[in-house]
Amino acid sequence: MGKSINAENEALMQQIMKLTYDEKWEEDEKVVTEVTRLGKKLWAQTKDNRRSAKIIGVYWKEKIIAKGTSKEIAGVVDYTPGTVNTFARTKRNDPKGRQYRYLEL
Repeated sequence: MGKSINAENEALMQQIMKLTYDEKWEEDEKVVTEVTRLGKKLWAQTKDNRRSAKIIGVYWKEKIIAKGTSKEIAGVVDYTPGTVNTFARTKRNDPKGRQYRYLEL
């Protein structure tokens, strides 16, 4: 098994700190390119840890008629994804009587 993401991030940060220890590190092209490469790798790993989209269920008379992300549901019910999220967050019914709820996975 590989290292965990936190251990990899810690190792990358240690390498960046070693390379940037000298005050004049920005003048050395090799050091700048290496710090840039490590920074991009670190950013890509932390970006993967972002939250995934929540699954929303659309109910009509207590029966689920659709489920998916806000983008998927927006295409079906002719609302914007932001409107679908608002309906789910506030637990309101739309003008046609459909209720939107976040589903537990």
